[in-house]
Amino acid sequence: MVCTSCIQAAEDEPWPAGTGGEPADLCSSHMGAQMSAHGCIAIDACACSYLHTARAFYQTMIFVQVLSQEPVPDTVSLAGVAREIVSGDYSGKEARVTTEVDGPTMAKLLKEQGSDPSFFGLTEEIQATEIKAECHSDDHAIEHDFNAAAWFEQASAEQIVALANCGWRGDYPADAVAHFMADHDDQIAAMFSYIEIANGIGDSGFECSVAEESAMSWLAEHRPEVHEVIRRESD
Repeated sequence: MVCTSCIQAAEDEPWPAGTGGEPADLCSSHMGAQMSAHGCIAIDACACSYLHTARAFYQTMIFVQVLSQEPVPDTVSLAGVAREIVSGDYSGKEARVTTEVDGPTMAKLLKEQGSDPSFFGLTEEIQATEIKAECHSDDHAIEHDFNAAAWFEQASAEQIVALANCGWRGDYPADAVAHFMADHDDQIAAMFSYIEIANGIGDSGFECSVAEESAMSWLAEHRPEVHEVIRRESD
């Protein structure tokens, strides 16, 4: 197994001085193993520093609207749907939403799919100031975990208290979190694009929830006066 980040980098830039010009057998910064001295220096960090770069990654959401005389069976694959649209009994229309994501976001998306972030030469970076939150379309076709700290940083005390009073989820104060974060998180923006497409053939919405424990921990450190108001009201 090789360090794919090192291989990709080698196509564009020379190998660091002192290396043998070959990729490492294992890159310890994401595989947790000792690296080979012939590619990256045998220390617990990648000498070429390509693993934690500002490489761009992309997520493409492909939505297919299928019109048919009978429900599409759950057993029909995407390839089968495509065949029916091209030469069978379905009428179909495709829409795509492609968004650029950074390394930490891609690592999280890979884990949500059950894949290892090292597949793209990544490690999952955990933010110390994270406020865990989740949003999903009503049909759960799109589900996304995100960090809501940006909303809490700019929200008024009244807005945060209203969010707490609605149980941190499923009401207008929680919806406001998702709407604000759509300008900061491409995955949430993609969810709203999907809902707009879905509403062309039915009625679809979304739900947003914020993890109370995570939010209260953040408030205790960053906005203690709001934390105290919520704590008193909950007693």
